[in-house]
Amino acid sequence: MRVQDLQESLVDAESIDSLNCFIPFDEILPHWPAVTIRGRDAKLLKNGQVSHDLSRRLNPEQIQAQRAGKTIGVKVMNGQTGHLLSILEARPSERLKIRKVFESSVFS
Repeated sequence: MRVQDLQESLVDAESIDSLNCFIPFDEILPHWPAVTIRGRDAKLLKNGQVSHDLSRRLNPEQIQAQRAGKTIGVKVMNGQTGHLLSILEARPSERLKIRKVFESSVFS
């Protein structure tokens, strides 16, 4: 698409929807592994803590990070809403690191 075509299409609000240039927030990073949590695990993560159960569930990613010698990103989905709750990193020789926790107001 040419820049001129894009500028012309932005004049019409209906054309913006047909561009398909925006990715829904919950669909970002499709190549990253994802895990779904709810209840106590979600509450702890919102407060900046990784539960023992979540850490255990992500043990394969931690082993893979150790073997590859590189950080592996993991998406954490909220099981009650289906929205992206957090982004974690499995790092070699380290515990899981919370990179970002998203507020539910992001999706409103």
